[in-house]
Amino acid sequence: LVYFVILILKLLIIVLILRIISKMNLVEIKKISHILKENDNPFVKFFTQTSLHIQLLSIFSLNFREKRKDNFERILTKVNKRLGSRSTLLKTLKDGVELGFITREECKKDRRIVNYSLSQDQMNEMKKYWEVTNAELLQQERKLR
Repeated sequence: LVYFVILILKLLIIVLILRIISKMNLVEIKKISHILKENDNPFVKFFTQTSLHIQLLSIFSLNFREKRKDNFERILTKVNKRLGSRSTLLKTLKDGVELGFITREECKKDRRIVNYSLSQDQMNEMKKYWEVTNAELLQQERKLR
C-alpha cells in the first residue's frame, strides 16, 4: 500500500511536470531540467544518481515514517533485483554511510546484523529540498498560465 501511494505521488509529479513542459519553449525546459537535475545539494545528488539510489531513498523514507530500521538482508528483499546486485547494493550503502547520508548501526543483540536508516536531519534535508523544488515548479507553471 505504501509503495502504491509513493507511485501515485510520483505519477502526479510527472503529470505536473509534463503539463508544465508541454507549454514551454526550449529555454524554459532547460530551467526546469536545472531545477530537477543540477542541484548543488550533495544529499540530493547522492540519492538521485541511479534508480537504485532513488529506491533506497524511498525505502528509508517509509522506514523513517514507521520509525523502523532495516538490515541489509531486508533491504535486499525490497530492492528491485534489476537495479543492482547484492554487491552493488552493499557498495551503495557503504558510500552513503561514508558521505554521512545513511546511518549504519550494529544490532546490540547480534553484532552480525547491521541496520541502515536516515537520521532526522537527513529527512529534514530531503523535505526542505522537495518543498523548494515543488515551489519552483509551481512558480514555473503559474508563469505559463
